[in-house]
Amino acid sequence: MNATTTPLFRKVEKGQVLITVRGFYSQADLYNRGEELFACLKQGFVRLLSGDSTTAKGIRWKAIEGINYVEEFNGPKLVLGRPPKQLKVAGGTNAQI
Repeated sequence: MNATTTPLFRKVEKGQVLITVRGFYSQADLYNRGEELFACLKQGFVRLLSGDSTTAKGIRWKAIEGINYVEEFNGPKLVLGRPPKQLKVAGGTNAQI
């Protein structure tokens, strides 16, 4: 899949997400569709949900960096128009940078 040419998802500039797949960690590019956030993997996109879970079984997200986002009941949401200032760190706490 060539994620850079898909019209349904937009790459979030400077956005990265830390993903764990069955205990193995990797860094993935962050994409959005509206305010919803997605990680781009080899197989396609997985939506980031609340509680560090995703729409794919066995894949969890641990941190989002480089963007401003808010956590809502149905997952993290992209906040448009503001500079990055919030990071989610393991354990569910947020830190200011």
